[in-house]
Amino acid sequence: KYNDLDSMGADSNLHLPLWQLLRASTAAPIYFPPEEIEVAGEKFIFLDGAITPYNNPAFQAYLMSTLKEYNLNWTKGEENLLVVSVGTGLSTLIQPFLKLSNMGFVHQATKTVSHILNAVGYQQDLLCRVVGKCLVGYELDGEVGDLIDNEAKEKKAFTYLRYNAQLDKKGLQLLGLGHLNPKDLQKLDAVDKVHLLKEVGEAVARDEVDIRHFEGF
Repeated sequence: KYNDLDSMGADSNLHLPLWQLLRASTAAPIYFPPEEIEVAGEKFIFLDGAITPYNNPAFQAYLMSTLKEYNLNWTKGEENLLVVSVGTGLSTLIQPFLKLSNMGFVHQATKTVSHILNAVGYQQDLLCRVVGKCLVGYELDGEVGDLIDNEAKEKKAFTYLRYNAQLDKKGLQLLGLGHLNPKDLQKLDAVDKVHLLKEVGEAVARDEVDIRHFEGF
């Protein structure tokens, strides 16, 4: 309802400057300062959405586009709605040589948030693949697989495309990039490694992007 200027007046989201929303969406803690935005005469501080359950906002985008309360009212259906989710790369959080004696306060304080966000991202992706018709996406885990089932008889709420890269040794080898060092690809601020990340993006595009998935939308 907040996208209705007539009914919400000063509280409408349409008053928010787009450039500030984009700036706020990149305000990763430590790396960039928060963005202060004025809403209906009050000032609010915004941080990067990656620290929320919507680090992968694909399922929330589906809800916002179809629930009447959000006032968009797009038509559901795998032939009507296409959700494209593009990740920033994944790396395993498994630490095979970790000992119980090393899991003190500092270790848990620095690692717990990463594990929570990883689990939440997994859940959002899983929901999209169950509610939607998934045409492309890496394997979620050994139990559910990738949930790509082009033979499913029941109609789904939307068509779903998930693009991401596994930035560990195994994932890079599957992309034909075994010569790359995973540590060079996993830092948020490694701008000197952009050329290597470009290699990963090109490999994912080559192996996973199929223009036929976009036909009809």
